[in-house]
Amino acid sequence: RIRSITHSLIKKLFWISLIPFLILLVGGEFLFSFIFGEQWVLAGTFTSSLSLLLVSRFISSPFVNLLNLYERQPLLLQINLIRLLLMGLIFSLSTYYQVDVLTMIWGYSISLSFHYLYTLKVILKSIH
Repeated sequence: RIRSITHSLIKKLFWISLIPFLILLVGGEFLFSFIFGEQWVLAGTFTSSLSLLLVSRFISSPFVNLLNLYERQPLLLQINLIRLLLMGLIFSLSTYYQVDVLTMIWGYSISLSFHYLYTLKVILKSIH
């Protein structure tokens, strides 16, 4: 029963987040410059690049507590350690290769988005 509710909620969260995601992805720069002024265009660019991360986190975060419910804390620790290592790797590679900040933010956003989708897959597998 929990699995079917979880699947239903994932779909609903996806559809709820789709419009804000597209607005931020496509119009982040415009929105920030329109609302806050031209000096905020770069913040809009960063927001656009982080929009994928926001969606994936919005969808997966509510289900992490299912691991506690099913007493899978060691798995939760493993997931968090993987995220920590992934973040360290992203920032280390960005520094080593001296990539610009926007490229680093895109790498961060895409990598952690995949991580959150992986986390969701692991959670679904754990509650079979």
